[in-house]
Amino acid sequence: MKMNQSGLTLIGVSIGIGVVSVLFLVILASINSVDTGISQNRLVATKDRILSGVRSLAGLPASLRNAMIAANGAGTPMNPGLLACAGGNPVNSCTHQNQYPLTLYSPVVSFVGGVATSIQPISSPIGGIGPALRFDTYGVPCATTGPECPFLVSTAFKATCGIVPRDPLLPVTPAMFVLQATCTIADSVEVIYQVQLDPALVATNPELATFVSAVSGTITVPVQLISGNVAQ
Repeated sequence: MKMNQSGLTLIGVSIGIGVVSVLFLVILASINSVDTGISQNRLVATKDRILSGVRSLAGLPASLRNAMIAANGAGTPMNPGLLACAGGNPVNSCTHQNQYPLTLYSPVVSFVGGVATSIQPISSPIGGIGPALRFDTYGVPCATTGPECPFLVSTAFKATCGIVPRDPLLPVTPAMFVLQATCTIADSVEVIYQVQLDPALVATNPELATFVSAVSGTITVPVQLISGNVAQ
């Protein structure tokens, strides 16, 4: 009887250990699933927040004004296309509906002793040259590559030139409303913006793209609000 009781006890212990192990694995899988869900939701929420912020700044004349006048240390314009279409420099060098790369800048300019010292870029140019501007999972700009900086923000713009100048004394005809192929000052600029996951990160972790897809949009701003120049 003692041997039987001991045997039953060992079997019971073995079964108990097995049940606990299974429960532990189930709980661990649930925890991992919850953590993954939280991480995914945070990425989606961050992407939406970044998109909203970029859209707001892309529509601010002050941001586009800073983008127009921004230059590197050698004095070379960072956005020569925007300088041409909104600033009129060089003359008649803005092409109607051509897509220009655009580095968008914050509307806030840092000053030291009354002298402007820096403007914060908030995007990298679509089709342009230069390092990508990255954001981390909390929507803060960052410089490193990898999972801690998964988002890329990029921008471009298209300009709309005005109608071909006509004699206002002539009768109104459809020909009077033909848009110019090129102009010195555009009527408006349409800013194109995009927020996406770093393609290099997606390549190593393809499932990310299934729940954090790239998003984009456009917003139109009159040039006169940007530079004060009237279309010509």
